Amino acid sequence: MKKKTLTNILTRILVIQLIILVSAIAFLGIQKKELNNWKNILPDYTFSKELSNIRTFVFSVDTSTEEVEDENAENSTNTTAENQTEGEKTETPKKQVPVNDPSVLNVDNYKKSKEVISERLKKFGITDYSVTVNEENGEISVDVPYKSITDYTVSLGINKGTFLLIDTDTKENLISQDLIKSVTVNYKQSSATQSTQSKYASYDIGLVVKFKKDGLSKLNEISKKYIETMNENGEATQKTVTVQIDGEDRYTTYFSPEGNYTELFIPISQNVSTENMDTFNDKYNEAAVIASELNTESMPIKYSLTKGTFIESYTGENFLKCAAIALAVVVAILSIILIAKYKTIGILATIIEIGFIAIHSLLIRAAVVSLTLSGLAAILTVTIMNYILISMLINKEKVIEQLEACKKFIINIIPFIITIIVFAFSRNVHLQSVGMVAIWGIITFIYTVLVAMLLLRKNKKNGVE
Repeated sequence: MKKKTLTNILTRILVIQLIILVSAIAFLGIQKKELNNWKNILPDYTFSKELSNIRTFVFSVDTSTEEVEDENAENSTNTTAENQTEGEKTETPKKQVPVNDPSVLNVDNYKKSKEVISERLKKFGITDYSVTVNEENGEISVDVPYKSITDYTVSLGINKGTFLLIDTDTKENLISQDLIKSVTVNYKQSSATQSTQSKYASYDIGLVVKFKKDGLSKLNEISKKYIETMNENGEATQKTVTVQIDGEDRYTTYFSPEGNYTELFIPISQNVSTENMDTFNDKYNEAAVIASELNTESMPIKYSLTKGTFIESYTGENFLKCAAIALAVVVAILSIILIAKYKTIGILATIIEIGFIAIHSLLIRAAVVSLTLSGLAAILTVTIMNYILISMLINKEKVIEQLEACKKFIINIIPFIITIIVFAFSRNVHLQSVGMVAIWGIITFIYTVLVAMLLLRKNKKNGVE
């Protein structure tokens, strides 16, 4: 009996320590050294527009023109060239054309542009947004929460998002965007760091492009052709390819003929020092914008930014602080009730309740749940429901009794479970926030039941078992 009692005590101590550790992680974070700074590697809470300041952007169909070669003037150019004296240079005639062909300016492409911008925002990490389109003139309005990454919304709206790998000399198209499988952002130490004694490292920040099966075969095919060779005089010459993004030459390179390429790294910003982390993060986000664009379809229409406004939140940070304090007060009241009623076992119940809040917070952050005012209310609701569950499990003498109490609890909340599942699939951001918060709360109830079986059972004769 003594051996069993000792085992039970050690088990309880271990469980309590684990709960305290998880709670510390949830409330204080995990700090990891990244480059030259310490950073909390846990994801931040994602707040909706109503709980943060708002940026509004208006994009209009670009009505500007661009200069292109006039192919219709080719014949007259040839005639003129014949009449020119030797040594005179013939200039190719140019003409101005709209950046948007009139044929693409239609309702279908207006709607398509709206969908592409929405998808880009989502891939870039802006989850709570609203995008509307005026179907008469194609004007698109975008509302997003104001964050450090919000201003990159401009690029997501005005860049068409095209990719080409071309022959540097002939401009022949070698690999087009339809052969790309995925694009991610990464950085690697640049050669500048290796050749200097600076205490700050320098990195090349760029895109890692993975190709579909046909694209990968094409990449390895051209990697045998676009290489460095030696001419008759022993001089090295390179046959190169150029990466064009949105029609702009971004990177020129050649390949190693012995290489077997599975992906292509395209530096967007080179030799970026970690001495100024704000600059480093800006360059990283610029690459992330391009990745978001290339991971979606190209915009059928070229847009330009015509208006940008800032709308201050009517709630703001003070409201969030007050909400956190209110939750803490509720937990404190529930804890006092538990301790006053159940003494020592009430303290254990309080620890379980705090652990529930910690685990729940980690889950909704990891799942990138967008928190609205309704979502905050849902957090409070599931916290109180967890208290009710603990009250039903406390002081039960046998596991079977606790399971019966758990079964009764689940039966009572079946209408609630059905409701939150429906809410989770709603397109309304408020209902979706309630649904997702509550679903993760229901999942976290599993933790409460398991831990209660270890900590909250009470023996009639000896008190805590």
